[in-house]
Amino acid sequence: MATLPLAAGASLAEAVEEITAAGGRAESVTLDVGDRPSVEAAVRGVLDTHGRLDGLVNNAGVTRDNLLLRMKDEDWNQVLATNLTGVFYCCHAALPYFKKRGGGYIINISSVVGEKGYPNQGGYTATKHAISGLTRSISLDCRKYDIAIWANYMMGLPTETEAEVLQTVRMVKKIDPDYYSPSFFTPHPGTDLYDYCIEHD
Repeated sequence: MATLPLAAGASLAEAVEEITAAGGRAESVTLDVGDRPSVEAAVRGVLDTHGRLDGLVNNAGVTRDNLLLRMKDEDWNQVLATNLTGVFYCCHAALPYFKKRGGGYIINISSVVGEKGYPNQGGYTATKHAISGLTRSISLDCRKYDIAIWANYMMGLPTETEAEVLQTVRMVKKIDPDYYSPSFFTPHPGTDLYDYCIEHD
């Protein structure tokens, strides 16, 4: 696996074409992460087609920025359904297979916003904070099944090289490696920390 920067606004078909042209293998699947049957069907489709599932990256996210006192119920509910409930549904669908096969990898995309809080992002902040807590909890639940789970805090840190990125990850992993699979930052766009996690777990 390797990181391939895609053109801004690329469609699913275009993304698959770019990855294939670069020598990789890819296919696109459309689903609604806020709908349990849709998620379960997607996971079954991967298993039926490929016979295995190695990892899961929960990357879907939306925001509906507004002052809390002006936020509509439908906006709040959509942010929670996509950002948080979607993580629950995807993990819930993948974990039984990971348990059966004796291991797997999950990366939940969180945000530094969940720790610091930003104005006009009450819903988004709440979901990202919740993802961090959920990740810590399920990583404890799944340790005995050799399932590694991380929360990836998307943040633009002033890091220039992959070596510096990996040094940051190693440093965070030393905080308390026996307690839970640690959360870490993604300081540099395009660095394939998914590969790093699998290779150095």
